Parts: sequence; C-alpha cells; structure tokens
Amino acid sequence: MLRLSSIAFLLSGALLLGPTGAALASRCTTGLISGGLHADCPDVTDPRLPVCPPGTTKVIYDLDKPFPPDGTMSNSVIRTTPKSLCHGATKTVNMSGFVIGCWYPPDPVSGCRTVKVLNNGDMCLHLNDVALGCGPSQCQTLSVEQVAISNAGAGDRFICPPKDPNVSCRSQRIDGEEKFRLWIGGLCSSQQIENDSTTNACVSHWGATYYGYGPVKQRGGNPEPGWYDWKSGAFKITAVAGRPQCGELSECIGQDNREAPWDQTIVGVPRPETPPPCLDGVAQCSSATGCFN
Repeated sequence: MLRLSSIAFLLSGALLLGPTGAALASRCTTGLISGGLHADCPDVTDPRLPVCPPGTTKVIYDLDKPFPPDGTMSNSVIRTTPKSLCHGATKTVNMSGFVIGCWYPPDPVSGCRTVKVLNNGDMCLHLNDVALGCGPSQCQTLSVEQVAISNAGAGDRFICPPKDPNVSCRSQRIDGEEKFRLWIGGLCSSQQIENDSTTNACVSHWGATYYGYGPVKQRGGNPEPGWYDWKSGAFKITAVAGRPQCGELSECIGQDNREAPWDQTIVGVPRPETPPPCLDGVAQCSSATGCFN
C-alpha cells in the first residue's frame, strides 16, 4: 500500500505540466493508456494494455527479482539538486513492476531475434515505499514511492547469439558488440499518492530514456552497456537521466532532476508462465526454465 505524506495540495495545471512543458505533459492524463495517476502498476491481463503483433510471442518480465548472472536488483539511485532541501544527498531504492516484450521468430541466417516493447503501458516501474531520510523534518519521513508507466514504447531491438557460449551467454548486437538496449519514449510518474487514493496526487513526465546504451546518449555518468542473458532469458539495463518530481518531493529533492540525474537499473526476469526464447543449437545457453522456439 502507498503511504506517502498526508499534506494535501492542489492538482493544478502547473503540477501536471511540470518542467517539461505542455506538449509532453499532455501524454500524462488520468487514463491507463497514456500514463496518468496510478496507485500501482496495472495487472498484466488488463485489456487496455497493448497487444503483441501477430506472429510474435509475449514474454512478461518481473522487475523485483535478481539478475541471475550477478544478483543485481532493479533500483533507482535518487540524487538531489543543489537548491533542494536535501541538496547533496542520495538514496538508493529498489523497484518492482514489469516489462512486456514481443519476440519475433529467429532470423534463419543469423539466428538473431527482434524484440519489441509496445507503446502505452508495456513498462511499469514501482519505486518502493521507503522514507527519503534526508534534510529537514518534512523530508526525513517523506516516502519516495512512485509509479511510472510508459506512454511511448521502445524501438525494435535485434538480439543475437553470444560470441562464445563457452565463455558467456551474453547476447551481442548484429555488429558483434555485447549490448542490449531499450529506448523508452517516455513515462508518467504518479507521486504523493496517499493510501491508494489519487485525490491529492500529482504526476510528472519523465522524458525519453536510453536504457542500456552505456556511455552513449547519457546526460551523466558512465553506466555499463545493457546485458541480455540467453541462459536465463533475463536482462539488465541502466540509464542515467533526469527524473522530474512534483509536490513535496520536488521541494525535498528538486523539481527538475536533469540537474542531478538518477542512475536507474532495470532487471527483467521472465515469468515461468511466459518463458523466454530458445537459443537453438547452443546447449550450454539453453534456458533452465524452458523456452519457446
């Protein structure tokens, strides 16, 4: 259950627009399809979620489990802007949620597969309900919990067999680079939701985010390139990007976190009922939980 600060404030046009402007904020309405205010991630069976194209296979990835190769958990490293009440502080918070991927059949020559993440709802990030714990008293107990739902999808990605499966089951791109990445068009983050009610909540638009790209296309930091593991079917992707806030959180950590970009790591582990794709002919990288052809 979401238990954020009880101090109410008006859900004004200014809060809805935030620092990113009207064009971007218009994507964040109160409906599921475009993001809006939400006290939790939607159920993956919600009929309003987009449907995978014909000829593809849906895989649901949970974001609250460790990455099998190294144990990494999904998390956000929250940083604070210089003029915020918590200036200079950082907070690491684990996440749950899901990503839905639509997998195409393998290319008959290369063995590579294309995966698509659709628009409007196929990604949901839920930052855990933990106290901020910095700055003055109003920030110490303020929860950082928020729910961010994608309002624009990612480009299709080509995922190829590993370079040497005797060494690693890490995928490579068609150019031979060991990297997995997703460019998410944007997310709508609901904040200050009290007791599962959106009455006093606000929503902030998170812009396009380049997960897994490594040092390219980042506004700061030097994250590792994304990693897709053929053996488990799991992935790990990191982005360094501003995560704008609203309401009391904007006072405590800053409204426009482009000045203090967060490190955000997403670990997706396939659900047993939606197993990952097979890597044909490579026994040592076959999924331990089954796979589809």
